[in-house]
Amino acid sequence: MPASCPTAPAPRGLALLNHWLARRSVGLLLGLVALNLLLPGPGIALKGVQLGRVPLTGWSYDFSTLALTLMMLSAAVQCRFGDFAELRRRPRACGASLLLVYLLGPALALAMSVLALGGFHQQAAIELRLGLFLIALMPVAMTAAVWVRLAAGNIALLLALIAVTTTLSVLSVPLYSQLMPALTEGALASVPAGELLKQLILSVSLPLALGLGLRRWAERWADAAQPTLTLLGNLGLYAALSTNVAGAAAHLEGDLELLALAGTVTVGLNLAFFGVALLGARRLRQHRPGLSHDDAVALLFGGGMRSTGTAMVLGSAAFPGMPLVTLPAAIYSISQQIFAGYLVRRLQPGAALLRTPVGRSRRELDLKLRQLVLAKVERLTLLVFRISAPRWRAAPLLPLMQLIRRRLRGHDFVSVLQHDHFAVLLTEIDEDQAAKVAERLEIALLGHAPALQVRWGIAEARSPLAASQLVDMARERALGLRCSSSPEILALREKVAS
Repeated sequence: MPASCPTAPAPRGLALLNHWLARRSVGLLLGLVALNLLLPGPGIALKGVQLGRVPLTGWSYDFSTLALTLMMLSAAVQCRFGDFAELRRRPRACGASLLLVYLLGPALALAMSVLALGGFHQQAAIELRLGLFLIALMPVAMTAAVWVRLAAGNIALLLALIAVTTTLSVLSVPLYSQLMPALTEGALASVPAGELLKQLILSVSLPLALGLGLRRWAERWADAAQPTLTLLGNLGLYAALSTNVAGAAAHLEGDLELLALAGTVTVGLNLAFFGVALLGARRLRQHRPGLSHDDAVALLFGGGMRSTGTAMVLGSAAFPGMPLVTLPAAIYSISQQIFAGYLVRRLQPGAALLRTPVGRSRRELDLKLRQLVLAKVERLTLLVFRISAPRWRAAPLLPLMQLIRRRLRGHDFVSVLQHDHFAVLLTEIDEDQAAKVAERLEIALLGHAPALQVRWGIAEARSPLAASQLVDMARERALGLRCSSSPEILALREKVAS
């Protein structure tokens, strides 16, 4: 290493520390919550620290604003101006993410807060309803990038979503906040939109512009400073959580039933966000050309994770007399890390969670064919497999179909036909290509269970037909089921015979 870089080991140590903090984020967040509930004094003292005034504006700059600034700067310095082009390159994934963030998310939060907490009329219920709705207005969390990387997802797409939603939050948060008075039963006559806008400019827009500028015009410095900025961003999140939990601690002894319900609803909202994102990803994967696995992972985490640090700082600044507004964000910050850790273990490439489910009947195959015919798909190829087990034992058809599903494109379709038959519906390939696919699938089946007898046939439709006609024609053309004679399959059969 050159002598001019004597401090190079330090970033390595910081990178290891950041990795350690990311791996133990749930435990650290829970520990901070417990500590500030037991000893709220230091957190309350930090929350009241004033760091000065912004020149030419008269705006005060406090500790909470600094904490959010550090979080945003650490996120923004990882983004590039080119990341915004991901919106154009992946319109379906980005469109689905923005639909969830700006339409489905606020609608879900509004509905759940009213349905679950609408029967309570005390001040605490009003503050908690505001807090739930505020979560849904937040941009995608930067911590989602850690989990997307662990799950082998598309980091560039995720960073694009973070950059876009963070940029748009300056407009979307004040706009959506006009719905907040309806949640307060008259307790809040108007929303302090000016305070929200000031906080967004100071701690979101300026750090975002600075981070993007550093990445664009001082990339080497940004790379060198990244571990330090990441550590400062983590510390900013811990500080925001500590100050807001400490501020709410004195108000948590009132109605424990209400607080428990609010916690349950917050976790339920987080689960609903992840659930809707998962359904959207699976839906997009089953339609041609099919969403890739890494894009689907980015869509899932981008849809489920929110910048709770932003919610806590904005809530504290805009509603200083309502300490419980920030409590749902504190709970959400923990629950989303727990859900993300669980999902990472289920989202390795080829895992079932993001795959299109197999059809369980000919009727489901018929419905899929009807969809493709209506979509004017010009070439459909149907593979029909017949699986026989030795000694009259029933072949485990559904597990075998799951094996097949993992070896197909996201938008291909697999469905049961009979107790020993299943169909594979392929699009946009000809009969010769389909035969090669069938041989690969037969190799996979025999490699999994060499004692099976596998026979298959192909039917290709070159012109659009009614779905029912196409199924009947495909079955008739596939009646002459044949065994493959490829060398790999013959070798597997010889191994079974010996």
